[in-house]
Amino acid sequence: MLAQAPAHGLRPADYGSARLGALRDSLAQPGTPAQRAHQLARFDVYLSDAGLRFLRDLSRGRLRRYTASARERLAGPAGQPAARLRAGLASHAVGTALLAGQPTNREYRQLQQALASWLRLPTVPDSAVQHQARYEQVSVNLERWRWEALPAADSAYVLVNLPACELLLVAHDSVLRRHRVVVGKPDTPTPTLSSTIDHFTLAPDWHVPRSIAVKEMLPHLQRDPGYLARNNYALYDGRGRLLDPSGINWALVSAQHFAYTVRQSAGCENALGNIVFRFANPYSVYVHDTPLRQVFAQPYRALSHGCIRLEQPLALAAYLLRRGGQPVQLPSEAECARQPRPRDVPLRRSIALFVRYATCTAEGGHLRFLPDLYQRDEVIRRGLFGPKS
Repeated sequence: MLAQAPAHGLRPADYGSARLGALRDSLAQPGTPAQRAHQLARFDVYLSDAGLRFLRDLSRGRLRRYTASARERLAGPAGQPAARLRAGLASHAVGTALLAGQPTNREYRQLQQALASWLRLPTVPDSAVQHQARYEQVSVNLERWRWEALPAADSAYVLVNLPACELLLVAHDSVLRRHRVVVGKPDTPTPTLSSTIDHFTLAPDWHVPRSIAVKEMLPHLQRDPGYLARNNYALYDGRGRLLDPSGINWALVSAQHFAYTVRQSAGCENALGNIVFRFANPYSVYVHDTPLRQVFAQPYRALSHGCIRLEQPLALAAYLLRRGGQPVQLPSEAECARQPRPRDVPLRRSIALFVRYATCTAEGGHLRFLPDLYQRDEVIRRGLFGPKS
C-alpha cells in the first residue's frame, strides 16, 4: 500500500520505504530463530509506524501537526488512526483501513483519481522535469484539500476557486451551475474562507471601504471636489451627517486623518451592481454583481480589491430562491436601472459557501492546471518535496 503513496501525492521515502524494503529482504535470508524473531519484530514496528503516519497524513495532511479532528473526536476512539489501523489488521484489510480516512468530497476524490490515472501514462524522457513539476503541483493541492475538506457527496454548497476565477454550485456530487468571477488582485487578494449565504440584497448601497476611499478617492477629491457627486457618491462625517465635499479643504486632508465615510447609492453605476450576496466573515468581502460586465470575457480576472464579482448573479439568486421553495420575483435589468430600490431577501434555505485556493483541479478524469495567482504554492511544495534541485 505504501508503494501507492505517489498516487495520493505523498512520497514513499517519507514512510521509510527503503528501510522497510531492506528489512523485508533480510527476512528471506537464512538466520537463527532468534535473529529472525528480532528482524521480524523490527519490521513489525517500522511497518506499523509507517502505516500510522501514512493514515494520518492521508486524512489530515502531512504538513499539519497532528491533532484529533472534530470528526475523529465525534467518532470516539474507534475513529482514531491507531484504532483504524488495528481494525484493518484484525480484518486483514489494512489497505482499506489506510485509505478510509482520506477526504470524501468530490474535489479531492476527482483530483486523486485523475492523478492516479495520469501517473500510469508513459513519460517522455525529455519532459521529465516538467512532469515532476506538474506532479508536485497536484500534490500541493491534494494537501490543501486534506486541510480544508468540503462536505460529503449528499451536501449542497457554493464553491469559489480563486485561481480558476470560477464559482460552482454543487449538489449531490454534481456541478449544477458554473459562473465566471473576478477575484482580488495579487496585492489585494481575496481571502479563503468558509461561511453561509442566508440572504442577498437587491439594488444595494455601497459603503466604500476606507482603504479604497483614502488610496483611490482622496487623490481625486484633492484635484476635484466634484468627483463624488459626478459618480453618485455621498460623503458623511463620523456621526453619519451628510457633508458637502466642496466645503472641505482637501489639500489639508491626508490618508492618516481621513475622518469621513463614503457611500454610493443604488443605481446602474453602483460598484456592487444590482445584487450582493452577503455572508458572515471577518474580511468584509462579499459576492456581488458589477456594472463592468465586459471583464468576464477576459482570461485574466484577478482585478478586484478583494470582493468577488459574479457573472449572471440574478440567475444564481433565482436558483437559491427555487431551492427554498420561494417565489422567484426578481427585477429585470431594466427595472433595476429604472427604479433601484434597496431590498433584503432572506433565503428559507441557506447554503454553505467555501472560498478556496486550488491551482489544480480535475474534471472528467483530466487534470486542469491553473495559474498560481497569489504565489502560494511554493511554500507548500517545499514543505512536501524540499528545495528545488
